[in-house]
Amino acid sequence: MAALEIPKAHIVGYSMGGYVAQILAAQHPEMIESLVLLMTSSRAPGLRERTRDAAIASLGVTQSYADHDDAVRRIVDLLSAANGSRYYWAKNEALDVAEDLVARRYNPDGAARQIAAVLATPPFLEDLARVTCPVTIIHGTDDSIIPLEHGKDLKERLPDADLKIIQGAGHGISPSLEPILSNLILQHLAQAQ
Repeated sequence: MAALEIPKAHIVGYSMGGYVAQILAAQHPEMIESLVLLMTSSRAPGLRERTRDAAIASLGVTQSYADHDDAVRRIVDLLSAANGSRYYWAKNEALDVAEDLVARRYNPDGAARQIAAVLATPPFLEDLARVTCPVTIIHGTDDSIIPLEHGKDLKERLPDADLKIIQGAGHGISPSLEPILSNLILQHLAQAQ
């Protein structure tokens, strides 16, 4: 932001990006206009872990694949594991996304590095008390990767935050969920002005 001469910004952090957003808001509050935490966590100890199916699918995208079809299948498995009951990737949508990722040179080492980065991130739970900007937390009821209790925990730790729960949303941002998330983010921005 400094290099781009952006003194302050509204930040949206999704999943692991939500960890980054929280750390940024706690360590540099003067740079943050407002914060949207989307399907993320405070990483407080004792919160429910991802489901077994989501864990297996997540590990699947970190492993070397035999060929193009194997890579596509692993990505489709992860998208399917992230689906909610109401908002989800239809089979053809998941296949299209997977094909695009493989065409753009999908590399399982990148997925492994993301998991390693999450595990290597020092705890930031105590820093949340320093977050002073307007915050909206958005979470789905069917999130198999970062379950809803993580969003509720964030609301307890950030009592002035607004918690928006989306019935039937999982962890993935499917095409059917995009307009709902866009509207919630626009509402947040309008209120944060």
